[in-house]
Amino acid sequence: MHEPHAPNAARCLKCGYTLDGLPSPGHCPECAHDFDLSNPRTFTRRVPFLRWQYWFPAWVLASIVGFASTAIGAFVFQNWGAGLWVGVPLSMGAIAGYAARGGKLLFVLLVLTLVVSFIFAAASMSLGGVFCALVLAGITTIPILGGMAMGVLLRWALKSSKFSQREYLPLIFLALIGPVWSAIEGPPPPYQPVTVSTSRIFAAPLNATWKSIVFFEDVRHEPPFILRIGLAHPLYTFGKAEAPGDQKTCVYNKGRITKEVTEVQDGRLLAFKVIEQDIGYERDAILQGGSFQLASIDPDHTHVTLSTTYVPRLGPRFAWLPFEKLAVHTLHAHVLEGMARLSQGDDAPSRSGINRPDTRPPTQPSPEPMEPADANRHPK
Repeated sequence: MHEPHAPNAARCLKCGYTLDGLPSPGHCPECAHDFDLSNPRTFTRRVPFLRWQYWFPAWVLASIVGFASTAIGAFVFQNWGAGLWVGVPLSMGAIAGYAARGGKLLFVLLVLTLVVSFIFAAASMSLGGVFCALVLAGITTIPILGGMAMGVLLRWALKSSKFSQREYLPLIFLALIGPVWSAIEGPPPPYQPVTVSTSRIFAAPLNATWKSIVFFEDVRHEPPFILRIGLAHPLYTFGKAEAPGDQKTCVYNKGRITKEVTEVQDGRLLAFKVIEQDIGYERDAILQGGSFQLASIDPDHTHVTLSTTYVPRLGPRFAWLPFEKLAVHTLHAHVLEGMARLSQGDDAPSRSGINRPDTRPPTQPSPEPMEPADANRHPK
């Protein structure tokens, strides 16, 4: 917004744009409001005080459009691609850039608040948790910036035109960017499966390492930060994983995954497929399977590679793939840490306070007096 230093400059009654030096009578180049510098009733010389009126309505409008467009894209058109994660933020930024008035600092603050607004909209519709919110903050900032620049350029271009509907009609078209993009793009396409592998060297012989993987039960150490702030992380497992056809269920803090062993090469390979997935990320990715591959380095060290294969459902892939790999690698490292501790004989009690259900058949109480519990033995 043009603001000369003279405190008594003539200003538009509607938007506060300075009118000195403009042909009179005429139209405000900012909002097209009529003015006549010879008629004091058509302009004001008061310096605007309520500066929020230049950005707050624009922010509210952009936030409402973002919330509605997110709901329409996700639940009406079943879109989880660029239309939702790029088109909607682009539309929000364009609306704010077109409707807001202010300097560079104001637009920087608008970008930040619009990112928060979009994340809040996605979270309120259960489209993501804390980790997804952090990812979205990185993905949506650029579209919002681009949209804001587009809105500002459009407003400048229409300033000098005689288009009578420039105050409202462009906003309608900008608000349709997200829903129309989602409608055209539609549901996610059948993306190719992605395999993520994480390796670690266990300070244990091959046989002990193999047993730690096959008979692994409880995850007893604290999960890393990004698993604690929103991602699902394993708590314990039950079932068998010794031969093809065996099934093992891994219980997470947000659900469970059941795996069926498909191939066993004793001491070298344990492969499995996922037959049940219910951990809250079914809209994001469908797990297919994975494997543990072992190789002896020397009598006291074993190289272990844990691989997971999944079918992604979120686009655009170049934006989501790095964050998906980060999440999978972090989960792998957490699981491998638990197995490494087991292979090395670390049987310390769990610090997470997990009450693991007893899956063993009931037994008769011993008639003999019970011995004191071994403090180093984890209770079953």
